[in-house]
Amino acid sequence: MSEQKNDDFKFTAQELMYSISYRMETCIRQFYEPFGLTTPQAMIILYIHRNGRGKVTEVANHLHMTNSNLSTICRRLERDGFLIRTRDLEDQRIVWLSLTEHCEQRIREIDQKIDSQYLNNLNGVSKEDGEVILAGLTKLNEILCRTVK
Repeated sequence: MSEQKNDDFKFTAQELMYSISYRMETCIRQFYEPFGLTTPQAMIILYIHRNGRGKVTEVANHLHMTNSNLSTICRRLERDGFLIRTRDLEDQRIVWLSLTEHCEQRIREIDQKIDSQYLNNLNGVSKEDGEVILAGLTKLNEILCRTVK
């Protein structure tokens, strides 16, 4: 690839990644705000919902957060009735996170909104286009995982 084409590729890729990142962040934030959740809060509760009760360290590692940041967010989630934090009986350093019934109800509402609002918007995407989009996103994620630790 010539230097000019390489520079054009880098510039265009950078603009597209910024644009996609901004729009995705905005879309996700607007989606979770009516449920009283920030995006990081939603990611935490959805992770626990999918994986069951979890240790702070495991959840933080999976979501690429520090333990202290996750703990701060979890304190707010507990205060707002979404989460229960309990110390391990055998090792007091371990804190377990589990969801409340209030949170499970919110997740059901989120699922309904996804089904009614977002999945309907994707009905117009052909199977082939969907496969291309997923393949492209998967490849981009693989590349970013190699470059961003």
